Amino acid sequence: YRHQLHKATKGQGAYKTIQYGMVSLMISGNTFTADSLIHFKLDQIAKHFHIPIHHDVDVNNSGYYQQVDTPLKPLAQQILTTLINAGKTLWQLRCQDFATLAYKIAGKHPTANKLVRALVNYFPEFRDMTLAYDKPVYFLKKAQIVCADLYRRFKDDEQTPYLHFD
Repeated sequence: YRHQLHKATKGQGAYKTIQYGMVSLMISGNTFTADSLIHFKLDQIAKHFHIPIHHDVDVNNSGYYQQVDTPLKPLAQQILTTLINAGKTLWQLRCQDFATLAYKIAGKHPTANKLVRALVNYFPEFRDMTLAYDKPVYFLKKAQIVCADLYRRFKDDEQTPYLHFD
């Protein structure tokens, strides 16, 4: 989707599109609880992430227009599916939200390793894999970035001792 996304978002790219979309969802009052995640709709994703999912096409130069899907609609659908699946996973784990999951994982001896392993095990979106010599090789970069972001955010907050990783 790189070319189409850059064209539709004036060169913004995937990272910024996702970042701005998530911030837009937060600013608009979404709570990111398990319940709210499973109830997102495709039109919300298109709106908040600024991903066009439909456009009008003149039918045979007749002046009559038909609405057709854009090449970016599958990307918006993937974002929606990821959010819905995250909500379902939180429900299955009996966690109201991601913070509850983080504290549940922590136990008495919190480590970044525990959180990375949990994110990779529970959420396939964190499990990047490729084959090398017909053997799977996993990349945990996304889960590690989440841990680093949480550490930077909460390292000086004594109210969140869980997030003081090793």
